[in-house]
Amino acid sequence: MSEKIKFDLVSPDNILISGDVVMVTIPGGEGDYGVMFGHQPMITTIRPGVIETETEKGEISRFYVDGGFAEITNTECSVLAEDAIAISDFKKEDIDKRIHEAENNFDDLTNDLDISLNHTRLEVLKKILIEI
Repeated sequence: MSEKIKFDLVSPDNILISGDVVMVTIPGGEGDYGVMFGHQPMITTIRPGVIETETEKGEISRFYVDGGFAEITNTECSVLAEDAIAISDFKKEDIDKRIHEAENNFDDLTNDLDISLNHTRLEVLKKILIEI
């Protein structure tokens, strides 16, 4: 039996998941990382990307997040996302709209970090569009 961690994924208007998982993969500000029971405690930023969870039964769930923060302890992982949606809930029209918004955002962005994050956002959304 695998050790489990409690995982919460929360956006400003929704609790997307709250329950036990054996692993969470998070798109961290400095690269993707996996979180399992006994992980070193930390707080980190999240870049636009896909969070993936795996249950003890091997069930995989995937969520698009548009940035945020993760707080990790030895037994828990909480993600506060600026925006989040289950990949299975995405409709093609929703992704097309988000891609269009991201493409139009470049005109309003002035610093390198925001421009880089918007490029990442656009790249991730285009990959999701291909998947669905």
